[in-house]
Amino acid sequence: MKKISILFLLAISSIIFILSCKKDDDTVVKNMVILDDDGHVYDINTSTGALTLLDSITLGGSNLSGLRDIEYDEANNMLYACLDNSGAGKLLKVNTDTKVATVIESNSSNNRYGISELLIYNNKVYGSTWGKDVAPVVRDPSLFEFNSNGTFSQQLVFANDDLCCGMGLEFKDASTFYIGSENNIYIGNFSGILTDTLSLTLVGFSNSNTGWGTGDYVGIASIVKDGSGQYYCTVYNWDSPNEELYFAKVSFSSTTATLTYIATLSSDDTHKYKGLNYLPESIFK
Repeated sequence: MKKISILFLLAISSIIFILSCKKDDDTVVKNMVILDDDGHVYDINTSTGALTLLDSITLGGSNLSGLRDIEYDEANNMLYACLDNSGAGKLLKVNTDTKVATVIESNSSNNRYGISELLIYNNKVYGSTWGKDVAPVVRDPSLFEFNSNGTFSQQLVFANDDLCCGMGLEFKDASTFYIGSENNIYIGNFSGILTDTLSLTLVGFSNSNTGWGTGDYVGIASIVKDGSGQYYCTVYNWDSPNEELYFAKVSFSSTTATLTYIATLSSDDTHKYKGLNYLPESIFK
């Protein structure tokens, strides 16, 4: 009996050890990163906006020019990237070890402008952009749906054709998202339907520095949610003297999105810093 009890205790201890190891394996440390349009990836301090260069994404031996956003598919260990209008709105995959990109959808038919941001949903890749009048695509603000291998699937046209200017994209919950527009953030779904409109309230932005006022056009370039559920964004104002780009914290109510100033990222109209993302720390370190 004593021998059986000892064996039983050893078995229980082994199970506890295995479960504890599994728990450790499932705990993935993540950090907030921001991209620039020359392929650089930076850590961004969410309290101060301070940037620390981590790595670069390359294509054909050179830094990836026109980089707009990246999105990590955890289920398949796949990192996707998209390019802005200067990069013809291409979709790419990125080797997470070498950081070398490969074009998987070249937009050879030139049916869209640059892709603003990406989301992964139900094994599909979605990009926010404007289509062009190149059949079967129409010139409207849309989600472009791609299969996981990059092949184009369909254009989901938003009924509100005022949606433009930034088009930052992030999940609200498991099946809906926030998408930035001029002076608003919309709530939408993956059928291309916008269900709610949230007006912007700005806190801590100095009018003397930005020139922001009533009627200005404010664009949300990128939205991201961290592990605690806190949202952040990059935001710019077309009517400010230099179209500066800012980093801000975002809080939502049923009718408004409040943007609280954290830092100025660029003081000219190049909007050099683009997409925000919350990724496993092991990818860029």
